[in-house]
Amino acid sequence: MNSNILSSSSITGQNIQNLKGENIGSIKDLMIDPQTGEVVYAVMSFGGFLGIGDKHFAVPINALQFSDKDETIILDADKEKL
Repeated sequence: MNSNILSSSSITGQNIQNLKGENIGSIKDLMIDPQTGEVVYAVMSFGGFLGIGDKHFAVPINALQFSDKDETIILDADKEKL
């Protein structure tokens, strides 16, 4: 089995950090292309409090970096720009 394959439940809810190590959001959902079966976007939840006022962004899955040694997901984005 390929060790680079992740389940959707292992990604959903994970925090996303920027290159500065700041928490900038979390993975809310994954968007799948039904024709190819590939995950195309991760829906990122940002801001708000206890789920109220959150903003959602569709981030191309290839823009995310997944760490092999821990469960960190990294996106090269500034907190202020989001």
